[in-house]
Amino acid sequence: MKTEKSVKEIMPGLLKRLKRKAIVVEEPIACGCGREAPPDYAIWKGKYTCSRCRRKRIAEGDIRKALRRAGVPDDYLEASFDTFQCFKDLQEHFSACIRYADGPSGTIFLYGDNDHGKSHLGIAILRDLCLQGFSVAYCHVPRLFREISQSYDSKTARKERWFIERYGRAEFLLLDDIGAEYMTPFKESLLYQILDEQVTKAETRMAVTSNFDLEQIEKSYSGRISTRIARKMVEQVEFRGKRYRLR
Repeated sequence: MKTEKSVKEIMPGLLKRLKRKAIVVEEPIACGCGREAPPDYAIWKGKYTCSRCRRKRIAEGDIRKALRRAGVPDDYLEASFDTFQCFKDLQEHFSACIRYADGPSGTIFLYGDNDHGKSHLGIAILRDLCLQGFSVAYCHVPRLFREISQSYDSKTARKERWFIERYGRAEFLLLDDIGAEYMTPFKESLLYQILDEQVTKAETRMAVTSNFDLEQIEKSYSGRISTRIARKMVEQVEFRGKRYRLR
């Protein structure tokens, strides 16, 4: 019967094969940002760069590539706070999104009429957090359901659990365009599981965009979806007035 070995038991043999010497560390190793390395890290490496700093460095090197990896469509790769046309009646909306990006915690809900810049500002938040080193994910809800339905016709397509883990584990998730799709019990269950993965974490960072307010979402779905959005909601931002692209 095989027994699992700890990292400390495995490392001496690994170090010998790699022809490297173990490093004796009297104090915990930390990244330049101050985050300490895991305890076993000191056994074989003397320098530590935390995952957030590594992601930050990659994003700064090629932000478009980082955004594509997060799922952002090509049409929105240039979406940022700098490229947002902040008309007078959108200044409060703009400021609310910048405040959230500066101190991301909980859920910010962007809702209201179609074509008012909700997705642009949501992706601007995602872009900002990506450059801060957070693991980020973009999910266009109608497209998610299309991908899931196509998976039943393909042996290699990704299954539901992959999407739940990808979007649920991201340090920041943008759920874009909730409520634009025809709802079925299966779709509602999938969306609920993604939301539940996010809001039950110790630290929730999420933005949700929709053409509908929470009351309308509750009528379209069951109350489970709206309550999950509202559970750690820190701000609601309503978009009304003249359409963004017609100005």
